[in-house]
Amino acid sequence: MNASNITFNDVSATLGAADERINIGRVTAPVDVSAIESVVGVTGGLSANGSNYLSLGPEDGGSTGTGTTDIGTAVASSSDDFTDVTPRAVTASTSASDLDADDYVNFHIDETGTVSAVTGIHIMMNYVTGVPGGIV
Repeated sequence: MNASNITFNDVSATLGAADERINIGRVTAPVDVSAIESVVGVTGGLSANGSNYLSLGPEDGGSTGTGTTDIGTAVASSSDDFTDVTPRAVTASTSASDLDADDYVNFHIDETGTVSAVTGIHIMMNYVTGVPGGIV
């Protein structure tokens, strides 16, 4: 098993009516999603608003990068502020399937209502390659 990480800084989000998925990387070996640690932050911050907010969370993009299976609980600005570039933890899924070798990891940006401009999204994800009892 090897420790690895994916860091994405200043990911520009085009906010609009449609959700956006940002491909942040590809794993080279199977990954146990329950052991993934990830945090996300927003440049400039984002005030909590129950009607106009962002939800940000990791997804298994599969071998083509188009998959949409959640591999963590999204964090949102509906009830908690995003303070300028202060990381907020994403809770890893304990029920999602493990990532296969060569799967893409996406971050899903879901806009509800109308959200003020966000100039950057910062994502850091740590994971260990290899799955106990393993996918081969």
